[in-house]
Amino acid sequence: MADLSVSGIRRLAKKSGAERISQDALLALRDVAEKFILKISSMATELANHANRKTVQKEDVVKATKMIFESLKLI
Repeated sequence: MADLSVSGIRRLAKKSGAERISQDALLALRDVAEKFILKISSMATELANHANRKTVQKEDVVKATKMIFESLKLI
């Protein structure tokens, strides 16, 4: 079951300039966003564990995101 709401995804799509978006496109965006968040969270948790911390901090999330983007050559 999905954790992100389709209505929230629709609002974000409209903010990005999409006037109309199909239900299938919304569901695909939601699925991709959830997978991306899960990947970042997993990597951020590994970074926190490596630093002997139980709490994931902002810098863990930022570093994990940069690592993913760099691996995709997006930044």
